[in-house]
Amino acid sequence: MKKNLIYKILIGVCGALSVAAAVFLYFAETVNYDLSIQHFEKGSPFSIGASLLIGASVVSGLAAAFLKRKDAPNALTKTSSLGMFASTVTAFMMFASFILSIRRLAEGIPVLELVQLILMVLSAAFFFLVFAGEKNKGGGFALLSLCPMLYAFVSLLLVYFDTAYGMNSPLKAYSLLLYISMALFWSGEARVALGRTHLFSYTFFGVLCLTFTATLGLSGAAIALYDTVGHSFSVITAAISIAIALFAFARLWSLATAEETTDEMKEEDDRDESNVE
Repeated sequence: MKKNLIYKILIGVCGALSVAAAVFLYFAETVNYDLSIQHFEKGSPFSIGASLLIGASVVSGLAAAFLKRKDAPNALTKTSSLGMFASTVTAFMMFASFILSIRRLAEGIPVLELVQLILMVLSAAFFFLVFAGEKNKGGGFALLSLCPMLYAFVSLLLVYFDTAYGMNSPLKAYSLLLYISMALFWSGEARVALGRTHLFSYTFFGVLCLTFTATLGLSGAAIALYDTVGHSFSVITAAISIAIALFAFARLWSLATAEETTDEMKEEDDRDESNVE
């Protein structure tokens, strides 16, 4: 029980630090970002603050992962109500993004972007199956579980080769870290679907994903809505990141609640055995 309480506190701290980092990053981009050189101003307190908060969240996540390294992996076989809600929102946003891209499909788009859209639709199907619950999970679900990881990897390549931002741009670096963390987290989900869960890596990758999707999703959404500095962030892309952050948080939180339920059941069984004796 004590270990689960500490774990909950650490995951809550990760979430709070990510939100705080999003606020700092928003002001760093709107106040201390020089579009002419695509870099933050030297000594920018907001960019430094965002980096420190992100680092603190990652360290907290590493501590949480150590707490879960020896736990039974069956805690992830069920999805919580919050996780189902987040998976539904993610699927909806991905389908919406695809629908908005139909016009571009008719005009012709690069092959890599076409692959990204196909993987986006398949990933949306995966999230709908998560919402549907365990009864619909099977071999097809395990196969679909690979699609979000591949979607993140293709998105990573698109960001890397995007010439809109220079290779030395911190915004490009943050975007690359976003999709790297997302791909790592979905590799953990794929292992869960295949019955090969590794809780230490799953927890740590989940915190990485939570940190970067929440930070960049929230700050990106604010900039896209108010667009005060000329950035071209997509509101839907930001919304997808926020929904994934919520899903990652729900999955990480369920590790503690599932273990608490298991401990309570063991205590009840012990009391029943004592009464029988």
